[in-house]
Amino acid sequence: MAQVQLIPIDDEEKLGDCENLRRKSTRYVGGAMWLIGLAYIHRDKLCAYGIYDSGTLVGLALLNETNGFETCNYQIAEMMIGDKFQRRGYGTAAVRAIIGHFRTQGNFSEISLAVHRSNQIAIHMYESCGFTLTGNATWDDAFQIMQYVL
Repeated sequence: MAQVQLIPIDDEEKLGDCENLRRKSTRYVGGAMWLIGLAYIHRDKLCAYGIYDSGTLVGLALLNETNGFETCNYQIAEMMIGDKFQRRGYGTAAVRAIIGHFRTQGNFSEISLAVHRSNQIAIHMYESCGFTLTGNATWDDAFQIMQYVL
């Protein structure tokens, strides 16, 4: 199993790492710089974290540490793993690190996320980490809500 660290993207060096993180497909999630832009636009709610393995950026996560969708909970707003790091266990390791991160915060008792219903690989990964499907998103039936109880 891969071991990762979550490190806030809060300086130019880490931002430079993000410019080199590539995704060919943006079917389910945008590229690294799109995520950074989204975090900037929603900086009152979202924090961008680099997913690092031994100093190498392998992915990004946007976390809402204030409140999630329709209830007061933590939220994994977006998460992506770069193409050359896919299928190596980084997604699972990142989700487990995010769960640990939220556990230390102590403000809410649940983590929520939205996943496209056709993204079966992501759904399986989240389920393997203890998330359960709770229903369709209210804003789009193509998305399902998953929750994890801390």
